[in-house]
Parts: sequence; C-alpha cells; structure tokens
Amino acid sequence: KYRIFQSSTSGQLSYTDDFGGPWNKCDGIDCSKTVYTLVDPEDPAKIYASGVKYNDYWASDTTKTEPTLEECHYSLYVSEDYGKTFKGQTLCRYDMCDSTGDPAYVTKDTVAVAGGWYGLYLTKDGGKTAEKLESVFYAKTVGYGAPESAGGPNTLYIYGKPAESDPEGIYRSTDAGQTWVCINTDHLYGGTGNGNYLVGDINEFGTVYMSTVGCGIVYGKLSNGSSKPPVTTKTTTSATTTTTTTTSKTTTVSSTTSQRSNSGSSSTATSTTKPVSTDDKDIMYGDANCDGKTDLSDAVLIMQYLSNPSKYGEKGSDKGHMTEQGKKNADVTGKGDGVTNLDALAIQRYQLKLIDKLPTE
Repeated sequence: KYRIFQSSTSGQLSYTDDFGGPWNKCDGIDCSKTVYTLVDPEDPAKIYASGVKYNDYWASDTTKTEPTLEECHYSLYVSEDYGKTFKGQTLCRYDMCDSTGDPAYVTKDTVAVAGGWYGLYLTKDGGKTAEKLESVFYAKTVGYGAPESAGGPNTLYIYGKPAESDPEGIYRSTDAGQTWVCINTDHLYGGTGNGNYLVGDINEFGTVYMSTVGCGIVYGKLSNGSSKPPVTTKTTTSATTTTTTTTSKTTTVSSTTSQRSNSGSSSTATSTTKPVSTDDKDIMYGDANCDGKTDLSDAVLIMQYLSNPSKYGEKGSDKGHMTEQGKKNADVTGKGDGVTNLDALAIQRYQLKLIDKLPTE
C-alpha cells in the first residue's frame, strides 16, 4: 500500500492512499509556499517536511514594516503517524528568496534543512530540536547522496558557501556538515534556478545532479577515478574534484556546450583522430559521422541515432546518418558495448578539454 503526498503552492499538504481519490489534508502544517517532504528510510511512519511561512504584504506594500519572525520563517515539521498530523518548529527567518527545497537525510534521526542566507540546520533527534551549523554561511538548497564509505553518514551537498568569504558554488560534506569541500564554481548555469534542487546519487558516491536556469539538468562526478575528497576545513576550500556536464536526448549539444566555452576552451574546436589498424577497417575513434575529424557534430549524431535509429541509421533518409564504420568509430569508451550515450558524453568532455584524450586513445 502506498501513501502519496502533494503540496499546493499555497502551502497546503495533502495525502492519498488510493492514487488520488480522495485527497486528505495533513494537520499541523502552517505554510505559505510549497511544502517539501522526506520519508524516513528506516521508519516510514516518520515524515519530515520543510516549509516557509510568508506574509505577502511585505513584498506588495513597501510602506509596511518588515515582517516579524512569527510572520516570516522557515520551519521543520515532523509526523510520526505516516503524515496525518505534523508538529513544527521555527528554524530561522525566511530570507525572501526561493523556498530551499527538500530536507536531506544524513543518518538515523539526523536530517539537514537549508535556510538560505541563514545557513544550514541539523536535527539529530528525529526533529525534536534543531541547531544551526556554524560551518555554513549560505545554503540555497541541500541534498544528499551515497556515503563515502559503507555505514557512514550520507554525503551532503549544498549550493551556497561555507564561509562568507568563500566563492558561491557546489560544496560536499562527508561528515554530516562539519567540513566542506568545493567541488564546482564553474559552469553553474545560473545556479539551481526555480527548481532549486541538488540531489546526490544514492548508489554512487561523488555523483550529484543539479537544476539550472534554463540549461537542463547538469551532473558532476569524481574526476580521475578518485574515491575520496581532499581534506578541508570549515572556512577553506581545496581543488575542484568534480566535473560538470549536461545531459541531452536531442540535438541541443551545440547550444548547451556554448554556455561552457567561457572556461577558455572553444565549443567549436575540432581535432583529427589517429586511425587504429584492425583486421576489419581503420577506426578513427570519435569520428561517428566519418568526416575525418572528431568534433561536437559526432556527439550530436550519436544522440540522434540513439533517439531515432530508423531515421539516423545507415539506411536512414537523413543527410547525416550512422554507418557501420561510424558505429565502430563512435565506441570511444572502450567497453565494447556499442554506441551509447556515454560515448557522446566522452566526446563532449574531450572537446571541452575536460579530459586530455578519449578513453580509447
């Protein structure tokens, strides 16, 4: 049996046990914007929720005095009856920005909630009390992913800055928010946007996904096969260990990668790939369209072919199509698994100079 939660943009939280008929209002929620929920992975009867109380008059009538903490704040709510009723506590003032999104599950009874320019809050007793972490100055949003090692706390990710003097970007913590390492300040695509989420991969440590301002979803992975982040303190950051790239199912690679050319690399650069002699034919790794060079048009063709093989296959009517030789050239990951999205990704990263060579070179 499933219980599904739904929040209105005006702050009402409801649930259904029969896929939408009817919806029942959750008691104890007092919010003015979307409420975000988190089911405790170890105890499904316990539901965490974060939300904003906001008095709209302050924005619409500048002659009014600034709202009080009672009128305008972030709250953490907890239910112990599968979400029927909640009890809440005020965390901090609402900073008049976007609501900061989902609570993040750290470990048993421990949950983190972002408070925008008022930092990051942590509850260690299942939501009865919460304290502000001194290690975070600004947290637009917080998310969680797989722990660094089995049995450890989940990895936390924030978009923000640990100290006021730190650059704004994406940061990671493997010790429940005590210390942070900067994993990206480049290619932020306007930050997390209205979607405002930063979600770690629950199965793979170091992989994280982020919403953007009109540039789709980007994700980051540990570079050079690294499995551990560099040592950091609460106020300093170290070298970037994550690279970020975009995912796409259509032909938007050219416009997406042009957003990234401010790193100093050209989004239109081309290179000639050295043929590798085989018993079959000479393979020019990366040259999916068989035009004698490797560039972003090869990545585009790979994704076109994967999304519509009948049109972009060898017998397709489209001008650019994937031949049998092109398929061999396109398999740049060296896994022998044929043409995949990972091959297109590797070519994009190579052209953006995020990697020095293709995996097959």
